[in-house]
Amino acid sequence: MNNKHTLKIVTGVLIVGYVMCMGMFIYNFLNLEEVYRENELVYIQDAEKALEALFEQNPSDYTKQAEKVIKKYPMELVVRNEQNEVLYKSLPMNASSYMGYLNKDALLEEAEGFYEKDDENIIFWYGLYQMKGNENLESYLVNQSMILVGAFVFITIGIFVLGRNLLLPLKRVRDSVSKLETYDFENLGSSEDNVNRELEAFAKKLENNIHAVSRKHTILEQQLQLERERLNNTIIVSRSFIHDLKTPVHQLILENEYSMSNEQLTTKQIAKMNIELSEKLMKNVNEVLAIMKGNFYNVKAETTDVDFVAVVVDAIKLFSKTLESKQFSLNVSVPEKLVGNFNKSTVQLLIHNLMSNMMKYASAKSELSIYMEQKDTQLKLVFENISSQENIKRMKSSEQLFNAVEVDSGKEHVYSSGNGLFLIKDLTNLLSGTYELSIEGEKVMITILLPRHDAK
Repeated sequence: MNNKHTLKIVTGVLIVGYVMCMGMFIYNFLNLEEVYRENELVYIQDAEKALEALFEQNPSDYTKQAEKVIKKYPMELVVRNEQNEVLYKSLPMNASSYMGYLNKDALLEEAEGFYEKDDENIIFWYGLYQMKGNENLESYLVNQSMILVGAFVFITIGIFVLGRNLLLPLKRVRDSVSKLETYDFENLGSSEDNVNRELEAFAKKLENNIHAVSRKHTILEQQLQLERERLNNTIIVSRSFIHDLKTPVHQLILENEYSMSNEQLTTKQIAKMNIELSEKLMKNVNEVLAIMKGNFYNVKAETTDVDFVAVVVDAIKLFSKTLESKQFSLNVSVPEKLVGNFNKSTVQLLIHNLMSNMMKYASAKSELSIYMEQKDTQLKLVFENISSQENIKRMKSSEQLFNAVEVDSGKEHVYSSGNGLFLIKDLTNLLSGTYELSIEGEKVMITILLPRHDAK
């Protein structure tokens, strides 16, 4: 604020000084004739004073002193005493009166008279020639030159001030634009001139707009990533549902085969079993529809209290006919309750796929083991079975997403999705857990660790 005020004062002084100088120059130029007359009057007065000083000298010195006066003030001079004796004469002629003898155009002043000196009068006549042009205009030109020098000084100072207050801001503008080209907003600096202040305000708005666009871009990236996760979850859950729906159908086929081989069962009993299995199938279908109707891919957000033991028991019941047909022995070691806050459908799909995978690849008449426990920060699920090397190879291939569409695998997956381990692994990821497959000879063990979420 002080610099701005000082700049105004300096600018005002420079303008006033320059205007005064130019005013004086123009005034002197317009009054050149009057100045010329004043110089002539002063010149005449000085010449007369020089003559008076001459007359005060001794008459014997008139010649020497008069030549000095004439040299300084060009004139014709005749001096006589009262007896009409010529004391000094610059003209070679004699005359009783010299008035009008010389050309008036060549003379500035012509006069005759007498000068009283003691008791004697000195009679004189002089014709003062015109002043030389350079002598008359010398002071005038010097004066005008000084005025022009003053005006030049004011202009020079004005250019310096202008350069400092205009060219420097323009240089700052150039530097600021260079920094803006590289988006170097932090090193723009601050300035007190209006141009750079407006540029700084523009740069600030530009920076804010860039940040806003960046934030919007970030939000869009987050939304894109969320949609990717949703699509991935949709694929996982959809394939799991397909796997889940195929199992009851397979169980229904097994029940019907068993009924046909058992002649003791009546038609009513067979129909009852079919109705029960059909109701289970319908229940699964309804669960799928209910989940599909909602936000089924947001499995982390929609959670509820889930009893893992109850889910395992339901799964064992569902696979009871498979247990009987392959003569498996089942060893279950679980607490009375194992409750956590998870997405129920995902937990059901995970347990179902673990059970299905274990029974699909386990050797007939072997032992199946299910172990569950709750630790400080985790829930541990272990599913263990004995399998042949060929089945182990087939099971490991089920970790690949496109295993079910391979040419040679079509007949193997009539009653399953063909992606058992792939589904188990991804369902575990959906529950924020870890999946581990370990194989020792013919012993296969799948360990699932889930983060402990206390029941609400």
